[in-house]
Amino acid sequence: MKFKVFQAIARTFVFTGRNWLPVLKIVWLPCLLQLVAFIVLMSSFMVAYIEAQTYAAEEGAEAWSRLLPVAPQGILFFLLTCVLTIIMFSGLTKLVVRGEKPRLPFYLAWGADEFRLLTAWAIQFAIIIGIVIAYFVANLLAQGMMSLAPGGVGLLFGILGAVGVAILATWVGVRLSFIAPETIAHRKVGVSSSWEMTEDYYWPLLGFWIIWAIIAQAAQWSSTPYVLPPGYFEAMQNADFTSREGMQQAMREANLALAAGYDMSDIANVLRTTLAFFINFLGSIVIAMAGAVSWKMMTDPDFAEPVKPAPDADPALPA
Repeated sequence: MKFKVFQAIARTFVFTGRNWLPVLKIVWLPCLLQLVAFIVLMSSFMVAYIEAQTYAAEEGAEAWSRLLPVAPQGILFFLLTCVLTIIMFSGLTKLVVRGEKPRLPFYLAWGADEFRLLTAWAIQFAIIIGIVIAYFVANLLAQGMMSLAPGGVGLLFGILGAVGVAILATWVGVRLSFIAPETIAHRKVGVSSSWEMTEDYYWPLLGFWIIWAIIAQAAQWSSTPYVLPPGYFEAMQNADFTSREGMQQAMREANLALAAGYDMSDIANVLRTTLAFFINFLGSIVIAMAGAVSWKMMTDPDFAEPVKPAPDADPALPA
């Protein structure tokens, strides 16, 4: 079966629009809980992290030591984010693949499907990390062997290696982009089945995800002035990039503006954070729906090409 990129994108919008209420029921509570967790747990962590980056050159390890008291908050938020994201992806994928709609006004469940999806994503993450580690090891060995070569050769090798890793990671990501629907549909960890299913569809799927990435990037760019705190752009616009000291001063002022943006006692910062999270949530919802809808189109001909009634047929009468 041929994969039609633009038809899959259109079907994603159509299906989501027709099922907006079940989608809303599935996503609103995990999204809200994650937003609250960020405001409660991560505001102090982000301030400490930004300040550590800002003063690392002057204070060294002492600057990074400020992260230790708030590190448990960052770890807890990471775990909560993983759990809530899996719940949301599972609910949206069940809606598309199985037609399951939440029975309550919200969806907050954890069972065998969620455990299987967690396992599948952990395997995918391990594969990507393995690729990155292999690159760094190879890069270190190559640098040692090329230590007598001109500096430009080493730089060129590093650039080509980084590009190669990006291409390889993208290839793996596309081949495993059907992990969630394969896992939910067959009730088993869908790593190998996603790999097999996408074997003959790499290029159209790559184009499919690139288009979504462009849409997401456009949304990020258009919202940037509204989610960054005051003072950040001013620091970069007034920077003296002709000297290293000027660049460092601009980065320091910009970082301090970012840190001030995590002061949640200021309602304006809360609103900016909420807007940023809303945009990120939309991205997660689109990824889940696009992956499930495109998988459904490839496995269900009726879904890919819905049967239309004849022009002279009376829809009120049985066929």
